[in-house]
Amino acid sequence: MIVFAALAVGRWIGVRTGRSTREFVQTARRHPTVHIEAGDHIGTAAGPLRGDLRQVIEAVNSSP
Repeated sequence: MIVFAALAVGRWIGVRTGRSTREFVQTARRHPTVHIEAGDHIGTAAGPLRGDLRQVIEAVNSSP
């Protein structure tokens, strides 16, 4: 069931962005994040989205 859901989400991302799942993952991986530990809490910080990743995220979030 999990594999089927993952395939469906990958297909949906491909349709929305016009990119393959592999291209989407490679684009997202290039976005730097930092994990900050303070006691028992872990925070994640990220810089502003680069142009290519912003375009992909906007395509995923746009109306069909």
